Amino acid sequence: MPFQWPWRKGEPETLQPKRFFAEGGFYTPDQRARFVATPYRPPVDAPDESFPLVLNSGRIRDQWHTMTRTGIVARLAQHISEPFVEIHPEDAAARGIEAASIVVVESAHGSVLLRAQITDRQRKGGLFVPIHWTDQFASDARVGKLFKGHVDPVSGQPESKAQPAQVRPASLSWYGFALLAHKPPQLDATYWALMPLEGGLRMELAGAQPLEDADARACALFGLPKEAASSLVRVTDPARGRFWYAHAEGDRVLGLAFFAPTPVEAARDWLCGEFARAKPQDLLRLLAGRPALGRPEPGRKVCICFDVGVNTIVAAARQHGLTSVDEVGRVTGAGTGCGSCRPEIARILREIEPATPLLLVGE
Repeated sequence: MPFQWPWRKGEPETLQPKRFFAEGGFYTPDQRARFVATPYRPPVDAPDESFPLVLNSGRIRDQWHTMTRTGIVARLAQHISEPFVEIHPEDAAARGIEAASIVVVESAHGSVLLRAQITDRQRKGGLFVPIHWTDQFASDARVGKLFKGHVDPVSGQPESKAQPAQVRPASLSWYGFALLAHKPPQLDATYWALMPLEGGLRMELAGAQPLEDADARACALFGLPKEAASSLVRVTDPARGRFWYAHAEGDRVLGLAFFAPTPVEAARDWLCGEFARAKPQDLLRLLAGRPALGRPEPGRKVCICFDVGVNTIVAAARQHGLTSVDEVGRVTGAGTGCGSCRPEIARILREIEPATPLLLVGE
C-alpha cells in the first residue's frame, strides 16, 4: 500500500497529508538542525586496465528523476531528447568513436547503449551519463545498473559518481529518425529512444542487422501491414542506403521515417515543429529533411520558455555583435524567463567564431 513520508516507527500506513517541517523546526529535541561531519572516503572501486574511465551520473537541465512526470511534457523534451554519454575528444579518438554515433558504455556490472556526445566540457578520463532514461523511454539506457550497490554509511546515498567504466562503438548497420503520431505496437530495433512531441512522439533508432527491407521497417513504425508500403510517399537512394518515408491519412500527417547507414542528417527541430501542423501536400517538403533555401532553421532549442534555438542565438550574436547573455535576451528573449538556459547561452557565445558556423551534435 502506498503511503507518504515521513513514516515513524509504530505509525499506521496511511495517506494522511504530511509535510516535512510544516510547523517549522527539525526533528530534533530542540528543533534545531545538526551538521554531521563525515571523513572523506575514497571511491570503493578504482579504474583498472579493463575499465580505465570514471563514470559520473546526474541530472540534465529539464528533466527530473526517472521522468515519470517531466518525461510526458513535450516542451521539456525539446532541449535534450535522447540519452547520451559525454566523452572527451581524446578518449573518443583513442576508441574510434565518432560524434553522434551509438556507443556501448559498460562496467563490471552491466552495459547501456547511448548516443556519443564528444565535447571538451568533459574532462579526459571521465564519462557523464544522465540518470533519467528508463525502459519506458529507451531500449537500454538505465545507467543505474552500471553502478555497484555501494552507499554512504551515514546518509545511505548511493555512490553513483565514480564507477570504473569503459566505452566503445556499438556494432550497428543502420540508423533511423522518425516522427510518429502514435507509438508503434512493437519497437524492434537494437537501439531506440523516444520522447513526446506535439502531436505525437520523436524517435531515434538503430539496428545491428542489415536493413534488408526498409519498406517493412517503415510500415512497422507507422503501425501498418507491410502490404501498405505502396501507399507511402518515399524518396529512396538504395545505392547509398538512404530511405525516406512519409505516411498520411485524410488531412493529417501520421509519420515520417528516415533511414541511413550513418546517423541521419536532418534538421530535427524544424521537422518536429512542422509535424503537428503539416498536411499531406507537405510530405515531399518534409522529406527533404530541412527547410527550403533561405528559410531560417532555429536549431536545437536552448530557451524553452520563449522557444529560441541555438541557430537563432548564433545568428543574432553575429548580426548584432552580442557578447553577453543579457544582450542576447534583449534581442531574442532567450534567457529572460526562468533563466535555466543562461549558462548554455554564455557557453554558445564563448564558442562562436565570427566566420565559422557553430556545429553541435545532432544538428
